Amino acid sequence: MVSGSGGHSGSGRHGGLDGADEALARARREVRELAERWSGGPAGEDGMRGEGTAAGGLVRVVAAGGRIARVELDPKVMRMPSASLAEEFAKAANAAIDDLRSAYAAAMPEVDLDALASDMEQVEELGLHALRRAAQSIDRAAEQYRRLGQR
Repeated sequence: MVSGSGGHSGSGRHGGLDGADEALARARREVRELAERWSGGPAGEDGMRGEGTAAGGLVRVVAAGGRIARVELDPKVMRMPSASLAEEFAKAANAAIDDLRSAYAAAMPEVDLDALASDMEQVEELGLHALRRAAQSIDRAAEQYRRLGQR
């Protein structure tokens, strides 16, 4: 949210748009912070991992970057029927992916959507105010030009 008078005073170097500048700068900072936090996400360079196990810990799967990064099978699982092993592998892989999703959700910063909407409304209001002022200035200049042409 924009603090202060809201920038409607008409003073300042931007003719009353200081509030909009503040809101846009804050939005840019927040987007940059999100981008930095999530920049490694898809490639797994962010260090986040998820782990899942099945078959009493005999099947272990590690997920990173939204992909299966490692599978560890205890030699004892080779005695299992192939259909059972496949089922246990699927359980471990799904658990690893769920764990990874939970890690990302926990790292996700909380976004105040109400404040963001308020900032956007203020930017829009200030922008419309500036456009009205510019249109009035153009109208005055055109009127002065017409008067000079009639002389």
